[in-house]
Amino acid sequence: MPVRPCLCPPRASLGASKAKASANAGTLVPDDRQWSPTGVQESDHHAHLPADNPISTADEDRLDRDCTAKRFVGQILEIDTSQGLTVGVFGPWGSGKTSFFRLAKAKLDQQKIPVIEFNPWMFSGTEQLVARLFDQLAASLGEQSDGTLRKAAGLVAEYGEVVVGAGHLVSLAASAPGVPALLKPILAFARKWAAPVGLSQTRTKLENVLREHGAPVVVVLDDVDRLTFEEIRQLFKLLRLTASFSHLVYIVLCDRERVEQALEDGEQERGRHYLEKIIQLQFDLPAVPPQMLRAELEEALSRAMPEGKGPIPEAWQQTHRDIVEPLIRNLRDVRRYVTTARGTANALNGEVEISDILGLEAVRLFLPDVFKQLHGAVDALTFPNYSSVDERDWQRLRRGGLGPDPVLQGRLARLVDVNKDHRHVVDAMFRHLFPYGHQYREADERSEWSPDEGARPEPSEHRVADESILRLYLERVAGRDVVSMRHAEEALSRMDNDADLDAYMRDLDPHHQVAVVRDLCRLHRSFEARHVKPGVVTLLNLLPNMPHDPRRVLSARRCVRSAIYHLLTALGSHDRVQAATTKLLPQVETLDAKAELVSLMASPAPGEELVSEDFAGELRTTLAEEIRVAFDGDAIDEPDRYGALLAFAVRAGSPVALPDTPEVAFRVAHSSMVHYSADDEWVKRIDWDRLDLLYGDGDRAKQRIGEMCADFDERTWQPRLQQWGISLEDARATLDVARQGLQGRPAEDRLALR
Repeated sequence: MPVRPCLCPPRASLGASKAKASANAGTLVPDDRQWSPTGVQESDHHAHLPADNPISTADEDRLDRDCTAKRFVGQILEIDTSQGLTVGVFGPWGSGKTSFFRLAKAKLDQQKIPVIEFNPWMFSGTEQLVARLFDQLAASLGEQSDGTLRKAAGLVAEYGEVVVGAGHLVSLAASAPGVPALLKPILAFARKWAAPVGLSQTRTKLENVLREHGAPVVVVLDDVDRLTFEEIRQLFKLLRLTASFSHLVYIVLCDRERVEQALEDGEQERGRHYLEKIIQLQFDLPAVPPQMLRAELEEALSRAMPEGKGPIPEAWQQTHRDIVEPLIRNLRDVRRYVTTARGTANALNGEVEISDILGLEAVRLFLPDVFKQLHGAVDALTFPNYSSVDERDWQRLRRGGLGPDPVLQGRLARLVDVNKDHRHVVDAMFRHLFPYGHQYREADERSEWSPDEGARPEPSEHRVADESILRLYLERVAGRDVVSMRHAEEALSRMDNDADLDAYMRDLDPHHQVAVVRDLCRLHRSFEARHVKPGVVTLLNLLPNMPHDPRRVLSARRCVRSAIYHLLTALGSHDRVQAATTKLLPQVETLDAKAELVSLMASPAPGEELVSEDFAGELRTTLAEEIRVAFDGDAIDEPDRYGALLAFAVRAGSPVALPDTPEVAFRVAHSSMVHYSADDEWVKRIDWDRLDLLYGDGDRAKQRIGEMCADFDERTWQPRLQQWGISLEDARATLDVARQGLQGRPAEDRLALR
């Protein structure tokens, strides 16, 4: 199994069963190849993604619009432009208006028709906007080789002076950036020729010069819909003033809806009629066919996604169909989306399932108001992490004793309500990415509720339905749960080698070991027969040094026990488990760890038996005798498990004769502390049932504990405590709980629930 980078090398592929994709669902491919949504593997992992820029040539035309552009130019040239012409190229934002005109410009260039491009969005304020338009016209006409057009340059500048009411326009044009130095004398000469003689006379002269030229001069106004409403209104007033100049053809590229809104002045019909009076030839850019847009998206994703990080096919098919595709409207959306998703996928480096990244990146880019609500709804969207759930609450949750929290349900409701226009997409996000949130959202707050654990994703899939994975995606910081899962995956990759696994696990902090074993349990479907011996022996030998907190639902002992059970079930039959156990037990170092393994064999849940009843009985008897011999030789050096081991021996039929000494009574009492919940607290007490079992009856047990309490003196007992590995502080706590128990009430050693 390949390992993951950082703490663990990159993710392995998810197996053959998940490597089959539908025609448009993404496929998993080997780690040295890229994935492709169409199932076609790409070999060029380093191909550059196209930026969100207009195309420059017909070779870049992916929408087959070159022929349309040719017909568009032909239509313009067929019209009599002797009294001017204003053409509108309409399309929504991102529909490719600029790219379309660049295709058209190539056709105009072939016809030797001058094209003057002006982008009003580059200037701010209506006065500067109008002034710069005349500047640009004058400067561009002055660059033409045709003497008539150079003559027209001065007249345009002069006309602009009068229109704007500023006498410095021509000089401004001559000094404007981008105007070649050689044009300045031309403009100066033109200005002398076109002395200001009033707006009407200048207009007449300009009309005559353009009529003398006799061919169209095209002026392109792009990005008009990016202007403010006031700037749009001023620009169209200017068009109304100049649109009738002979052979002057304005081509306005804009989003019709936005321009109409700017021109309506409170009346929608007024804006539309105003636009229709100015635009004489309307061209609506054809919509991109959905199948073509889908193909572009698939191809772009094939080039964009990092190698070896293909999505789960079934998950991607659902996400693509119900979340991504409904939000993609045009090619610009495709480019923005793919570029954004690639950056996030690279940053997360395989730690989050690709199909989930692609779904959430679409929401982040196109539904930012919805995405903003995700940060505050993590607890309601994701499956609970039971590693930190209290035992009492966990049992209540499993029984359905906890109803949904109205506050969390309110956060989920806001996710849906914040963008009602795309409610179907948000609903799909719940269904496909957050099944727990989907259940929680639909739960009746008046009734008891528990989650459907069957919908919880496999941990190896790294789905955002897992709380730690969603937080990693949102915060880009690996929390403790993510780190422990990395370690668990790395441990699993080493589980076919005893020494390698043991060294890796012992290098971890003991508290971290518990979380890693917990996550190994979550990876149990990956356990194989070759993992059994290294895994079982290593985990059992680590058990004595792990911290034990019985108040947690997933304590160290429970995690180790669960992991061992899943490892042994990988062997597939009672005979194989019995043979393996016979070989394993001698390698287990402590009596307590052996007792844990034997108890797992001898006390299974119904239907979960690992070995035959006779074999389990033999194991119990053999270990009980080993414990009795160790006790007789004062060789039990596991202070916290002393009483549990003796009780194991007694229950297995090897009676242990406890001497009536304070030392034995202390060791039994110290190792027989249990926790139970009372109200909202955990209470520590002595397990008197165990003491009754070991001493034969309750009165004798209480008598021996009472004698021990009376005999205990810190100064004289301290050497014994050091020998047993028990601190003086722990000894005091044991004495306190024992005295409280003798008085017939719980100890005051109360620990608030966390």
